[in-house]
Amino acid sequence: MGEWKEYKLGDLIDVKHGYAFKGAFFSDEPTPDIVLTPGNFKIGGGFKADKFKYYNGEYPPEYLLSEGDVIVTMTDLSQKGDTLGYSAKIPKAIGVRFLHNQRLGLVRLKSEQADLDFIYWLMRTSDYQDSVVNSATGSTVKHTSPTTIKEYDFRFPPLTQQRAIASMLSSLDDKIDLLHRQNKTLERLADTLWRQWFVVQVDGWHEITLREIAEHVKESVSPSKQPTLVFSHYSVPAYDEGRQPKKEFGKNILSNKFRVISDSILISKLNPKFPRVWPVFGQVDETSSICSTEFQVVKPKHKNYFGFIYCFLKSRSVTQELESAVGGTSGSHQRVDPEVIFDLSFPKPPGERIEEFGKLTNDHWIKIDDNFGQIRTLTQMRDTLLPKLMSGEVRVEM
Repeated sequence: MGEWKEYKLGDLIDVKHGYAFKGAFFSDEPTPDIVLTPGNFKIGGGFKADKFKYYNGEYPPEYLLSEGDVIVTMTDLSQKGDTLGYSAKIPKAIGVRFLHNQRLGLVRLKSEQADLDFIYWLMRTSDYQDSVVNSATGSTVKHTSPTTIKEYDFRFPPLTQQRAIASMLSSLDDKIDLLHRQNKTLERLADTLWRQWFVVQVDGWHEITLREIAEHVKESVSPSKQPTLVFSHYSVPAYDEGRQPKKEFGKNILSNKFRVISDSILISKLNPKFPRVWPVFGQVDETSSICSTEFQVVKPKHKNYFGFIYCFLKSRSVTQELESAVGGTSGSHQRVDPEVIFDLSFPKPPGERIEEFGKLTNDHWIKIDDNFGQIRTLTQMRDTLLPKLMSGEVRVEM
């Protein structure tokens, strides 16, 4: 460790604030220009490709981002600093341009002693993130500043070691990303087949409701009554962070939840404008699997109905219908009555066609479930290695 040298981040990088884009030019319709915000960061760090803000106005060209650029959050609206100071790397983009607003900073190297990818991973360590959050200003909206970020000090390994560490962590991240992309492809294929079979070809079919082919499971669970039991908690944040249930002790879960059962589908009643439909395919430990009461547990009455119901619940027509049925005045806390979900109607296809669709897509759900298992393993490996590599406890063979 003798060759590791201590620097403040400000010795190695600059952080440039983004641009205040004019609200009048934001668009609900997709445009080539996408303004990135703290909402495009995952908890812990990393890029999240959803909830894009489209822009159709002019802007200074220096706020146009390039593939591989590292950006960092300067503002967090959660009041908890959930993503404050976190880093993300700009992905390859085809047909769109990414821009950064005033709530983000652009990280630029100013020293040959540092590797930008290594800085990106350093900004994903808990020690760095805790340092930024603990020095945040603001009571309602949390802020940090380039000065605060650049004050963080750290013992840096030599440049070759920095690159080796970043390469190892990025390799794990690339494998995780590949599995996520495989899952999206499999889901798109199933969605396309569903539309062909059940939207285009509906002549002579009569309308039925979801409750005629699925049950509404509402079994309440009080995790705090089993304080030492480790629960698999299907929460809204867990869905948003990659659709992986969090492991939590019952003593840390203070409110009641719903029991999650095998071969069910969870659909959120919260903010249907941003649909959250979570398939729980296959067997789960029903004694320790729970979900937020923001989710409703949908149990197909026949196992071969799983694929049909899942694709139906995440279809655009369902999203639009639920959007029109929300209650509540707050844009961030609008909810739909659970009964509305089970009253959703559709033209009923022949039962054998639903079952045939279920059989054809069954392998899709098995593969997706297996991929999520690999994602959990790789994510745990990456998150375990990160602090050990950064501290020198684990060394990369050169």
